[in-house]
Amino acid sequence: MDGVKDERKIAIMINLIGEDRQLMYDHFKYEAKENKKKFDVVMKKFEEVCEPKLNITVEKFNFFNTSQREGEPFDTFLIELRNKAATCEFGEQRDSLIRDRIMCDIQDRTLQKRLLRESDLSLNTAIQFCQANELSEKQANK
Repeated sequence: MDGVKDERKIAIMINLIGEDRQLMYDHFKYEAKENKKKFDVVMKKFEEVCEPKLNITVEKFNFFNTSQREGEPFDTFLIELRNKAATCEFGEQRDSLIRDRIMCDIQDRTLQKRLLRESDLSLNTAIQFCQANELSEKQANK
């Protein structure tokens, strides 16, 4: 809708969003510096109301309580850890915390001891050890 004036975009959107959202729009409060006739300002108001805010404390709780379940493939466990870490705002510590969760909560205690013997264990090295261990276990059980 490039070239269409903001007021027209807002009018079209309000016409399409349904009655409950129109009521929401009617009750938006604007700061003095905000122009309620700007499409971007109106869209930001909808985002503030409609998008749930993350509770970082809960996200971290969920991450730190993630354990590999009995019979769960390592890669599935790793994906779950990465997905949960993505919402935790760990910053530069993200990889080391994922590595630590792997070391603490993998099911294979022999592998866990092997990982703990590594003095400078990176996430990538931990992943390689776990994937190689799982592959060798599968091949040995054939």
